[in-house]
Amino acid sequence: MSDTLFVGHWKLEGTMLAGSEVFRNNIDIFYIPGVVDTPPATTAAIVTEYQNFLLQMFYSDVTLSTLTLRQIFGHVGPPSHLEHPPVWEIAVNLPGIGESTWGGAHDSHYLPADVCVFLKKFTSGGRNGKMFLRNILTESDVDATLAGQWAFDPASTRFTVAKFATAFAATIGPYCSSSPPSGQHGFCVVHLARLSDPLDTRVPYSTVLTSMIPQRPVWNEAFR
Repeated sequence: MSDTLFVGHWKLEGTMLAGSEVFRNNIDIFYIPGVVDTPPATTAAIVTEYQNFLLQMFYSDVTLSTLTLRQIFGHVGPPSHLEHPPVWEIAVNLPGIGESTWGGAHDSHYLPADVCVFLKKFTSGGRNGKMFLRNILTESDVDATLAGQWAFDPASTRFTVAKFATAFAATIGPYCSSSPPSGQHGFCVVHLARLSDPLDTRVPYSTVLTSMIPQRPVWNEAFR
């Protein structure tokens, strides 16, 4: 089945480079005044703050290569391989500044890229979203027990939930609201954009992204 445009919603994607590795993190945006297809400009404050958020998350051995804005399409049935061109893409090519966020350099005991910070995207309704931040954690950040669930080490001198909360509040936090500073665009979580059952008649909808909170370290190979 064909894709159906979810008007007034976009996905903002940051592409990061760590040596030869490429990974991405994205976040959904919606247009506050109503169902109008008015995307944020490349210079919009909400775009700048997402860029600042990513730069503050990653150490200087990770480069934020590009920011890409894409329309969101609803799809019902088997996966669609249709490629939709982006609304825009800009080159950033800036190294991360995580040294200042986490209080020191990325030491030599950093963990494999598949060991991620699992963030939960809390919303005003519907299922919460997820984000996985890789190339951040070191051995001293993780409290791992045999056959047990990993946790953030409370004795870590680098990554902590409190430091994350400070960086979040200083960058994208104000846009996680139904009344963001711009009055036009805010962050959200889009639901039901991909439905596998061809007979499913539900339609996509979005809820306001209210906060993002680190849950625990996880092993995750799905880049998003």
